[in-house]
Amino acid sequence: MSEKSIQNDDVVRIHLVGRVNSFMGPVFQVTEEAVAKAEGVAEDDKHAHYEPKLVIVGKKQVIDGVDEALVGMKVGEEKNVEIPAEKAFGKSDPKKKRIMSFREFKVKFKKAPRLGDTVELQQSREQARITRIDQGKIFLDTNHMLADRTVFYTVKVIEKIEGEDARLNALIEQRMPGIPTSEFKLNKAGNVLEITLPSQVMFFQQSGFMQYLLAMEIQKDFPQFEKIRYIMEIEKPKMPEKPIEPAPAEKKEEKPAGTVETAAKPADAPADDATEGKKGKKGSKKSKKSDDAEVPATEAKDEKK
Repeated sequence: MSEKSIQNDDVVRIHLVGRVNSFMGPVFQVTEEAVAKAEGVAEDDKHAHYEPKLVIVGKKQVIDGVDEALVGMKVGEEKNVEIPAEKAFGKSDPKKKRIMSFREFKVKFKKAPRLGDTVELQQSREQARITRIDQGKIFLDTNHMLADRTVFYTVKVIEKIEGEDARLNALIEQRMPGIPTSEFKLNKAGNVLEITLPSQVMFFQQSGFMQYLLAMEIQKDFPQFEKIRYIMEIEKPKMPEKPIEPAPAEKKEEKPAGTVETAAKPADAPADDATEGKKGKKGSKKSKKSDDAEVPATEAKDEKK
């Protein structure tokens, strides 16, 4: 029995290589590490991660040209697709371009503008590229950098995910990226789906909103689940079996009160000059007195005469 071709709503994993100019042109998107290294565009960052992209076909999770190309393909098949701007990153919209004075730019973004830099606009949260700097004016563009351009994609289907649990895990993987799906526990109880969440989910930005979107997507694809119930699971930290005893403190020898500690001198250390000088003066005074005391009595009588 031949394998069925891919249709809309199928869940697949695909490898993508996106290029400009031609199928041999510069690469701007790649999901396979070997291809990235061969093309010289592999990122040195340790956080760089290459893996097949998870896609629900027809849900606009990739550009329209790739979405349409997937329909009819089979697992293991590879296809080259030339995609016009209308089905790639769109036509450039003049409304997404604006001009700002140099002074206004510095006040808003707290830095000097540089050609090619990207800044985030405060109100719309859009990323704007600096496309031109001319006579004190800054030209900003929030259109996609590949707007108006035809792109060339190589698409390869790696896997088709089938089965209810596999599809549920695929939806979880998309909404909770970075956490293995094995960390989530699914429990089906009639029309209720319980999802036990690992504690890492708490650290996601807008965690509550992500859970809401996941619930909406599950109920859309699996209408039999009228309720989605989330359970947050936090394990108690494991304590060591034996308490860690602190190392005994070193005991200092107790000395009688009033004892003054002095640094011991080596036996062969030279005596202090000042001390020796004082001892020498005292010694000279004693010797002088002793000399006076030894004067003979006869000499004393002669002096009287």
